[in-house]
Amino acid sequence: MFYVDAAFDAAIAEGYMDLKFKNDLTYPILVTASARNGNLEIQIYGHETRPEGRTIAFQSELVEIIPPEPEQIKEDDQLPNGSILINAEPQNGYRYELYKIIFENGRMTSREKINTSTYRPVQGIVIRGTAN
Repeated sequence: MFYVDAAFDAAIAEGYMDLKFKNDLTYPILVTASARNGNLEIQIYGHETRPEGRTIAFQSELVEIIPPEPEQIKEDDQLPNGSILINAEPQNGYRYELYKIIFENGRMTSREKINTSTYRPVQGIVIRGTAN
């Protein structure tokens, strides 16, 4: 259904949205990025400051299924009368929440919502031929 797990993707909105982060630690960090075969990989290296035995997991949860609008039917006088062409299949939309979960020595110590992602539904489009 998704190219990555729901709510784990990133928004791209040139001129509107820009990822920025600030290193507020006393140690420097190194950020590397590479793109290969349609995949982007970013790695961040630095000095570990968290206590030993602390791990982090991310979990997405489906909050809502958003049904599409009823199919839109368009008539085309260039197609034979009675023929039907499906231009777009209807698809549900979805709303997911992404949670950051912290474990210390295997025990969950916190769970925080960090993101809500909404994937819009797609309205189906059917073209019906009307030519004689």
